[in-house]
Amino acid sequence: MRKKITTILAIAFLLVSAVALTGCTEDEGDSGGTNEYHNDASEYLLAESVIDGDWTKNKTREPNSNPTGMESGRVINFDRNGDNLTIAVIVLETIEDAKNLTDDQRDTYKNYGELSEQDLGDESFSFSYMGANWLNIRLSNVYIQLYGDPMLNPLKGYGQQQIDAIKG
Repeated sequence: MRKKITTILAIAFLLVSAVALTGCTEDEGDSGGTNEYHNDASEYLLAESVIDGDWTKNKTREPNSNPTGMESGRVINFDRNGDNLTIAVIVLETIEDAKNLTDDQRDTYKNYGELSEQDLGDESFSFSYMGANWLNIRLSNVYIQLYGDPMLNPLKGYGQQQIDAIKG
């Protein structure tokens, strides 16, 4: 009987250890892990039926650039009563590639206006330029850019919806 209890406890210990180790190796962006996303960018884009605010999908296309480490990228354009909203999702090979792209974008956009740090994803910033608002987000190895006519708070809401779509 004692041998049976010892065996059961040993198995339970191994199971708990395996669960603990799995939890320790999982990474959520900069919070200590490496939870990366490697599906095609088109699988992550928000659908017209999901996005709040009565937007109509105009078209999807490839991104205008091909940053270092890009696995895939997709851009979707929405219209609503003459307003525009564009969402770009770029999946990169590594978190470091995504950090580099975010840093490059931050450096570029400093020339267009004052940047404001935001609290979405692992890092994010926003700015306004020529009547449009821009929101740039890094979630692990994915770079997300939203821009268009919506004010910053609705844009942040769409950004959160996009993050949720990526996380599944």
